[in-house]
Amino acid sequence: YRVICRRKNLVMVAPQSSGKTTGYVVPIASNLLDSSFYQELPLGSGPQALIITPSLKAGLEVNSIFKSLTQSISVIHTYRGGAEQEMELELLNGSDVLVSSPRCLLRLLKLGSTDLKRLCHLVMDDAHILFEKFKPEMEQLMVEVDKMEDMRLQQGLKIELQVVVASSQWTVPIKELCVSILADPIIVITSKLEACVYADVKPVAYFVRSNRKAEKLVELLNDIKGQMRTVVACKTKDDVKFLYGLLTDIGVKNVLAVHEDLTSVDISEFPLTWQHDKISVITSWQ
Repeated sequence: YRVICRRKNLVMVAPQSSGKTTGYVVPIASNLLDSSFYQELPLGSGPQALIITPSLKAGLEVNSIFKSLTQSISVIHTYRGGAEQEMELELLNGSDVLVSSPRCLLRLLKLGSTDLKRLCHLVMDDAHILFEKFKPEMEQLMVEVDKMEDMRLQQGLKIELQVVVASSQWTVPIKELCVSILADPIIVITSKLEACVYADVKPVAYFVRSNRKAEKLVELLNDIKGQMRTVVACKTKDDVKFLYGLLTDIGVKNVLAVHEDLTSVDISEFPLTWQHDKISVITSWQ
């Protein structure tokens, strides 16, 4: 919330139905209600916030959340083919937020029904789908955004465009977007699997009998060289407690056990303990 309110570029990767849409709609709505930030914008009917979605359902959800928050923000949702002609008058009257699919948005820009001159917030919702199904259209939209930013530089306007990327997956196009277009984005990944993909972790599988898992774990920990920290993910808190006892009994130093039974005091001490040169953390998936 605070990252978006501060108008920083943000990439958030989280599972479906985890609240990503509400997570960006609420702070953007909060920003739009503060008119002081938008005083330098040129006159026109183009939106201050543009939400690009890959489907009608996603667009309707965004539209619904905005309208449930406040009636002080005007929202227009265009999606289906031909909608731009039916909504031409409404579009020319302008809106604070425009919700659209990539293809529909390009048609609107071509017809002159809207423009990007007043754009301050660009959101790509379900970005992994956008760049998979609408790659040419998304590339063309990025060209249009570049033109808009170049025009602002020529006019001496000190208005920075905020880009928010919401996705369920960390993909190559999103990585390329972060490298080539976004200026030092803040990246938040809540999915463990996608975090591994982001970090380019190379998985190695070991198949051992259940009664040898602990022995194999100790062997792997002993093989780790240097001052690398290690995280051991367990299925349950009971597994965490068992491994913690095992490792401490055999003399493994700097072991932390993280699970849902920790007290607030234990949690507050965790960052300090993490500063050790080398540490093994055992944590529960739950």
